[in-house]
Amino acid sequence: MKIRKMLKVFVVAVFLFGLYGTASAADNHWLVTSVDNNWNNAANWGLGHVPDAVVYVDEEAEIGFTTVGKGPILGLGDVGSAYRLFLGQSDGASMYGEIQFDGGTLTTSGYWSTAYHAGTSALITMNSGTVYIGDPAGADGHLYLGRAGSAIFNMSDGDFTCDDMLQLGKEATGYGEINLAGGVLTASTLSFGLGSGLIDITGGTLILKGDDTADVVGFIGNGWITGYGSEDNVMYDYNVTNPGDTTVWAVPEPATICILAIGALGLLRRK
Repeated sequence: MKIRKMLKVFVVAVFLFGLYGTASAADNHWLVTSVDNNWNNAANWGLGHVPDAVVYVDEEAEIGFTTVGKGPILGLGDVGSAYRLFLGQSDGASMYGEIQFDGGTLTTSGYWSTAYHAGTSALITMNSGTVYIGDPAGADGHLYLGRAGSAIFNMSDGDFTCDDMLQLGKEATGYGEINLAGGVLTASTLSFGLGSGLIDITGGTLILKGDDTADVVGFIGNGWITGYGSEDNVMYDYNVTNPGDTTVWAVPEPATICILAIGALGLLRRK
């Protein structure tokens, strides 16, 4: 009798575990038929609820069925979270995904992957707001920008933090591009994968944890980090601007400054 009871308990436990595993590992897709750009609108998500890193611990948010202008926008006061985020994710090619920040906040306990397959594409637009990728304890906080497809990250303000690695062009077919015009972009480490990538700085700051000056020098030498389109405009220091960290920024050369000044003067005259 005891053995039978134990077997029943075991079978029920396995069954419940199977249900939990299936539910917790589900992918929550942003719908191509989304009614608006609101991340926190449950009607925009395939599972009928908004991703939540606490409630749905292992549920991945996937944005890979959108057309231009149909992706989620996190505006001022909006707060979102997810376990992991896949942008431009699909089982086939030619899928596009986008997300935009206009003052909102998004945190993920796991990593971000953009343009997962060859032929896919992704766009991150950071106008303002806060993004934090990874467990504050220091696990699983990396961003693959252009894993196998092409991904572009345009940042003009705000705070974007990768608790772990920021990698551009992970696979041979991958391409990642960062246009840093303002704000603070922080990562534990920076790397370029088997594909290709570019970081062009025209404002803002790139912060890398610890002394990464040797890597930064190599990236600048390879033409992978530029300032205003030129490696000569890139500046960096370690343990000066930010104690214990490597800071990278750009200063335009005199000729570029003159061009910018003339442009600004022209705008003033038009007014």
